[in-house]
Amino acid sequence: MRNKKSNIWIEGGYQVFGTEGLKGLKVERLSAKIGVSKSSFYYSFIDFEKYFQELIQVHRERMSILADQESKCQSIDPELIEIFIEHKWDLLFNKQLRFSGLYSQYSQILEEADTLAKNHFVKLWKKDLALNISDSQLESLFHLALENFYFRLNEETIEYSYLSQYFQHMRSLIQNIIIPHY
Repeated sequence: MRNKKSNIWIEGGYQVFGTEGLKGLKVERLSAKIGVSKSSFYYSFIDFEKYFQELIQVHRERMSILADQESKCQSIDPELIEIFIEHKWDLLFNKQLRFSGLYSQYSQILEEADTLAKNHFVKLWKKDLALNISDSQLESLFHLALENFYFRLNEETIEYSYLSQYFQHMRSLIQNIIIPHY
């Protein structure tokens, strides 16, 4: 169980990693940003490796919560979009793991998160797209779309109008690819 100062370090580091990646997780810099002494970091975590492992554990827990909320959605817009906005820092953290050179080291966590997302999102997407395609075709499209989604994701794009337009654009793009136009 974490104490109050540990939680401050975790919450602050989680957000900093989500926007800046590992380069933002310097103890001195983070200490100034969150207003807690550097000594409390070493008291709480002993070293950076233990701290980062704690961040990873928190991320796993949060991605599981996100997946659970996704499973209850009946629509992409507005339900899923609202959940994405609520889980902004979780999505940004996941993006950093994916693109910051940590993919090979944390591929299992990313695969877990992707699988949790895919299981629920693909069902919603199939309903939203209203296309008669196989689940395997849709899963293939999902993997392409997922990389694109994370590539475009940043603090400014996790807001309702952008995400709504993004999903509308993805729907149109996929329908144009799948539906033959002669």
